[in-house]
Amino acid sequence: MSEQGQGGNQVVSAGRGTLLVVFLTVFIDLLGFGIVLPLLPRYGAWFSASGWQLGALMASFSAMQFLFAPLWGGLSDRVGRRPILMLGLLGSAWSYGLFGYASSQGREFQWLGLGALAWLFIARIGAGIAGATISTAQAVIADCTEAKNRGRGMAMIGAAFGIGFTFGPLIGAVCVSEDNAVAMNTAQLQLMNDWENQQQPVSATEFLQQLATAGAVDEASEAAVKLLLAEPLPKSQLKSVLTTPPSGLPGYVACGLSLLALLLAAVKLQESRRPGSSAVHRGFHPGTVLRHLGNPRLSVILGAVFVTTFGFAQFESTLSLLTQKFGYSSRWNYLLYAYVGFVLSLGQGL
Repeated sequence: MSEQGQGGNQVVSAGRGTLLVVFLTVFIDLLGFGIVLPLLPRYGAWFSASGWQLGALMASFSAMQFLFAPLWGGLSDRVGRRPILMLGLLGSAWSYGLFGYASSQGREFQWLGLGALAWLFIARIGAGIAGATISTAQAVIADCTEAKNRGRGMAMIGAAFGIGFTFGPLIGAVCVSEDNAVAMNTAQLQLMNDWENQQQPVSATEFLQQLATAGAVDEASEAAVKLLLAEPLPKSQLKSVLTTPPSGLPGYVACGLSLLALLLAAVKLQESRRPGSSAVHRGFHPGTVLRHLGNPRLSVILGAVFVTTFGFAQFESTLSLLTQKFGYSSRWNYLLYAYVGFVLSLGQGL
């Protein structure tokens, strides 16, 4: 059912099912993002990723969203909102499932000629492409609300964003595997990465001395080293003995939640796009963007949004690395991210 909104545009009366699916689409996208993000440094350390590789792994998700959001938006104008949202949820399920599988494999894992780290990149790129359908979710809200109520509708998406970023880390904290038997910071993990091809035996005492040069060693870690290295071992074997492989469970949980949202969308989501609207076939044109940037008021707003988003991206992508300095476990990292998401949801939902 549709009615006339301000300016003569058709406004579709959305049922609760449609709005619920839109909310869940954004919620689950950020849920999966929040489950995976705090563990990326640990994954990088396990697979011996360099600093730029770890940064690229974190950036790949948002880069794909930047590139594909306008493309999904233009395509939804042509084929409808419903198929695009469902395709995005299906893509998210596939990407998170692949991430869970690849992250749980050993460092020697190979599939189709690609190692586990390469598959992690593919999974994050896929999740970013699928997650770019958030712009389509916003279009559904625009289709279903009049101009005077549109701010409230968009606030619902903002709240879903923050709540997803809160519950994602909380779920991750529940299902994450235990941390390494020996608590190590990034420099200490890198020390063992450098030893992977060295066969020289090392005793517990010698190893603790080397470990202390790269950071503090707490009493529990010292006791664990003495227990696990009761006999000297080759340096190349230390990483497999003293560290725990990252669990694939967070990725699998995100995959399952995406499939649940997809099932709900198949049953409840109604098409909100109606022929004859002024938005049909507008597509995405760089010239249009440049023309809008020429508007002084709009350019200031967009500039402020860019700066704040850039700063938040820097914060969220490096937070796990910074907390390693204080000996935070993966669970504590998750809880810290959940706190950030809670504050974010309060701000965006008000």
